Amino acid sequence: MSHQPRPGRRGGHHRAKGSVMRRILLALAGIVVVVGIGGFLSLGAFPPPAPAVPVHKDLPPDRFAHT
Repeated sequence: MSHQPRPGRRGGHHRAKGSVMRRILLALAGIVVVVGIGGFLSLGAFPPPAPAVPVHKDLPPDRFAHT
């Protein structure tokens, strides 16, 4: 008894090509979203509040003027 593949199946693949391509695109889109969110947060999307620095009002207005 010789083993012969059934007609209609090529290479043993049981998925349609469209669903494989869809899964690849979804995986790539997910990676892009995760990397984008990580970069967004690491670049300072939510920076800590700046410390309150007193403004020096006793300096003359032309103190920093370039002469």
